[in-house]
Amino acid sequence: MKKIIILLTGILLISVATISAQEEFTPKNIVKLNGNYILHWFAGSSVSLIGVGPEVEISLNEKTSMGFSLYYMTRIGEPTKKPVIYTDVIYFKWSGRWYSEQVLNGLYGGVLIGIGMPTDNALTADLGVQGGYQIADGRFSFEFGCEAGYGVLRDKSYYGGEPIYDAVWGFYLRPFVSIGYGF
Repeated sequence: MKKIIILLTGILLISVATISAQEEFTPKNIVKLNGNYILHWFAGSSVSLIGVGPEVEISLNEKTSMGFSLYYMTRIGEPTKKPVIYTDVIYFKWSGRWYSEQVLNGLYGGVLIGIGMPTDNALTADLGVQGGYQIADGRFSFEFGCEAGYGVLRDKSYYGGEPIYDAVWGFYLRPFVSIGYGF
């Protein structure tokens, strides 16, 4: 019984020391879990999706960082025009950010490049800008922001057994929220 009490006391002391040390910790990198809502307008057709996925943001110097994200996005609702495309998407994004105060904390703006692979014989690519606010408190972070950009959806269909590729250009808007852990 004494060993259990000593073990629990040790765990409690380590936990308190970790919480105290956490307040002084300034992260150089953050691993995040992002959730976002995406609204695409391709050639007059709007498509809404929700997405979730991990992101790693790496400090480059005192005011800049870069991030790598991987999302799984799925369509919600029906598109305004047929055919039904852009149902489930695996999306990879690279982003560069410039912070106003210090890296990984505060107001930021940046650029991004993304590529998506929908499950229905299509491919997407986009360029965009982003802005938001990240709060880093010790090891934990919370972030909210929005991304907007211009991209292309390359759709593959068949006509008489031969593949036909159509490129459809359009805009997107992607508000997001994320929580993270610094290291």
